[in-house]
Amino acid sequence: MYQKVESAPSQPEDFELPFEGKLSQNNRWVIMANLAMQGFKRWANSI
Repeated sequence: MYQKVESAPSQPEDFELPFEGKLSQNNRWVIMANLAMQGFKRWANSI
């Protein structure tokens, strides 16, 4: 039987880079990931 595991998704800006850098909040991929996560949360709450 499938059991849903609750895990908090990590934020895109918290992504660890191999050279210990950080992603900028203005990075277009970080912005798009945040928008996608907002849409996913709305969808998940509607189920």
